[in-house]
Amino acid sequence: KETSSLRILFININPRPGWTKEKTLITFPMGLCYVISETVRSGYEYDLIDLRVQPKTNDEIKEILVHKKYDVIGLGTLTHSYYIVKPMIEMIKEVLPNSIVVVGNSIASSQPEFLMRTTKTDIAVIGEGEKTFIEILKRISSGKDLGGLKGILYKDGKQIIRETSRSPVANLDDKGFPMWDIFDMEAYIQ
Repeated sequence: KETSSLRILFININPRPGWTKEKTLITFPMGLCYVISETVRSGYEYDLIDLRVQPKTNDEIKEILVHKKYDVIGLGTLTHSYYIVKPMIEMIKEVLPNSIVVVGNSIASSQPEFLMRTTKTDIAVIGEGEKTFIEILKRISSGKDLGGLKGILYKDGKQIIRETSRSPVANLDDKGFPMWDIFDMEAYIQ
């Protein structure tokens, strides 16, 4: 297993930030669970802010960011939550301008160029993110550039570079089993 001193934060976006788990159905973030599970299996430590289960104000999120000074922040959501993601990334970059913001899920896969042009996203992951995210972490921790890394768009200065696509996993049994206990499963079950 590879270990790293990178400080990694995942943020699970709540698409209805004014609604609490008591007011609405919250769906389980399966894709994020797979990405975090692979991150753990690869020897990296992480923190998670799950806004679907424990809503936080922007000031509370800023306090967490300032306290931990994360190097890499991963988040993703569906396209309709762009209105949440754009100011969230703006806030992250205001507090931690040198952090690397990696965005996945359909908000990155469906309109990656738009996301990269209109937000301060550093890297957009297209398609399945488990292997891609680990390769991103390896490149960051070793100081290598992102050139040639399949399945991403990234910024190089003011230029947006799109790499070739990564083939999806053909056999789901080849994916590691999700580590359910990463999340508050009781909250999702309720």
